[in-house]
Amino acid sequence: MEAPYDWIEPSYTQNEVDRVYEYLGKRDKHIYNTGLANLKETREANQQLLQRVLGVPIEVIWNPTVGQIGNDIGAVGQAIGRRGWSWNPLKVGANVVGGLVEAGAIPVEIAGYGVDWAVAPLEKIPVLRTVEPTYILTKKAYLEALKYVMAQKDTQARVWAWMHSEGAIHGLTVFGNLSPEMRSYISGYTFGGGKGDIPKKMDIKRLGLKSDNRLRRWLLIDKDGVAAIAGGGILRKYDWMTVDKGYVHGFDVYLETWVPIKAKEYFEVNARQILDK
Repeated sequence: MEAPYDWIEPSYTQNEVDRVYEYLGKRDKHIYNTGLANLKETREANQQLLQRVLGVPIEVIWNPTVGQIGNDIGAVGQAIGRRGWSWNPLKVGANVVGGLVEAGAIPVEIAGYGVDWAVAPLEKIPVLRTVEPTYILTKKAYLEALKYVMAQKDTQARVWAWMHSEGAIHGLTVFGNLSPEMRSYISGYTFGGGKGDIPKKMDIKRLGLKSDNRLRRWLLIDKDGVAAIAGGGILRKYDWMTVDKGYVHGFDVYLETWVPIKAKEYFEVNARQILDK
């Protein structure tokens, strides 16, 4: 894992920063629930940046979408072909077959993401949420993380949820079906997660953004425009921040606005305890 953004901890020496991140990386578990139809490249880029900002390993739970099928087919084609220039008939044949498989994967992927958007509303129907693949994968990941965290000697050990958009629906649904004791070990945030149902007395904050395209800036609020339409609710003002992005609902925008703020809070609160300051 790359070095974290140490510039968000200016009051600490590099040695102290390293000690804190090493401790937190072993004590806590962090899970990133992605939004709908999250492309592999985008998902992995966001995971890497989230890890750098937080300074700890991140597990990703993505929606096993129809579009992902095309992505997986393309990966198979890459594995078969791409043998480089060669006169070896076996390698030439593999390159041809692999190239055809990759080419065939493109329309499947494009069509698949269209299907994903069409079926997304079904995930908002309570009776269907707990039987679809994303919920099952999400629950499995959180139960494994909870088992690890609840076995820690440090009573401050937590499972941290970083939930974006549709990922917040899955995460919150899982939390609602956990025992109160398990929920007490979870903290986290929804980024553009709509209204949702956060279980009572659970340490989950709902965060969002509102765009002002004319001035190229974002308003940090408790819901963004996309989520507000989907989930409704009253917007609460926080602060303006300048970000040169064109899509307010993307998680990459949150990685430049809300996430560094919360990452700094996460570091500083724990650093005082770990370093006994």
